[in-house]
Amino acid sequence: MGESGSSELHVGSPSESLLDDIAGYAGFEEHPGRIVRRLEIPGPAPILVLTFGERLRVSAVGNQPTVTFVRSFLVVPGAAPAIVEHNGSLRCLEVELSPWATTSCFGPLDGLHGSVLPLEDLWQREARGLPERLAELPNWESRFALIDHMLGKKISALKRVARPEIRWAWSEIKRLNGNVAIAQMARSIGWSSRHFVSCFREQIGLTPKAAARRFRFDRARRLVSGLAPTLAEVALVCGYSDQSHLTREFQELAGCSPASYRFARFADLPGIAADLACEHP
Repeated sequence: MGESGSSELHVGSPSESLLDDIAGYAGFEEHPGRIVRRLEIPGPAPILVLTFGERLRVSAVGNQPTVTFVRSFLVVPGAAPAIVEHNGSLRCLEVELSPWATTSCFGPLDGLHGSVLPLEDLWQREARGLPERLAELPNWESRFALIDHMLGKKISALKRVARPEIRWAWSEIKRLNGNVAIAQMARSIGWSSRHFVSCFREQIGLTPKAAARRFRFDRARRLVSGLAPTLAEVALVCGYSDQSHLTREFQELAGCSPASYRFARFADLPGIAADLACEHP
């Protein structure tokens, strides 16, 4: 560590009792010795980001960006792309949560609005001192264990479990990468489309159509990152009407074109440089 452009990735799994609630843990550490500005494109699932160091500068992509300085934050479903900046040293832990676990930890998703929600606003007491506690631990395994314990206590205490029909619907949308007929899903569980959409939004934070759109785009983004399929092939495989439709989705959900995204990489660090989004406001 300490070498220019150096970075490390560490991964961990939740305890057995949380396997349905938490997809996994990831620890990132990098010390490039320069300001780094990344384009961050949220996925379909809620993400909790915990840093232990200087505050991050988070700004929305667009002509009139709003700027937030945070150490830790929650990215809710449906969040807009953002530019995240640090001053040359970063240590952070990310947790991919299920929507129902997020509801247990932070409250109903349908009531949480905004791309970045500072953890200090959501966990006023628990958030204080958490960065220092993470920094003092000797390794990533112990950091994962601490967060696993904290989240496990909250999830088991409240256990605001989504209805089985909604959990099934979320899993199906995820399994099929968003290529689903919403009305058919409602009929499959014996609900009216209106009731299904209402319950899904209340417990997931998105309508089924919006969730399907996010999963479809997430697959497209992963395919575009490779060089093998053409953009037209990506559009076809992911269920877009044509390449122009794919391009419009990228510009709205990523802040850039798919062609630009495909080749935009840091030379020495993982991730996408924020300049890409600045070229396509």
